[in-house]
Amino acid sequence: MHRLILVFVALLVASLIYSCKESESNNSLLGTWEETSFVVTECQNPDFNNSEICSSACQKLTFSDSTVVFDNDAPINYAVDGNVITIVLAGTTLFPVYNISGNMLTITIQDREEDGGCKSVYTYERV
Repeated sequence: MHRLILVFVALLVASLIYSCKESESNNSLLGTWEETSFVVTECQNPDFNNSEICSSACQKLTFSDSTVVFDNDAPINYAVDGNVITIVLAGTTLFPVYNISGNMLTITIQDREEDGGCKSVYTYERV
């Protein structure tokens, strides 16, 4: 489940890059981001709530104009509308929300109630 969420996050970030590619602002997703932490809360099953700070071998997302690469996986296409990334992963369409502040990227994924209701927040630092 964590791997699926990470792939989704990668796709989300990729779509953000696409929407920001014409802007030269500090909010561009282009480049490489390294995970610093993740927090999973609000799960219907409290056993799924979790948090972790990454200190070694952390996940990396690399964004180009139209794709994102999660670690060394194949590139994935994405689209961005405002601060929402649209990614299709294993036949499931995901809509993570992102925010960039300085050199930090935050991606939030809210599962539907029928999927457990978890809220996952991933934090990345530009490298």
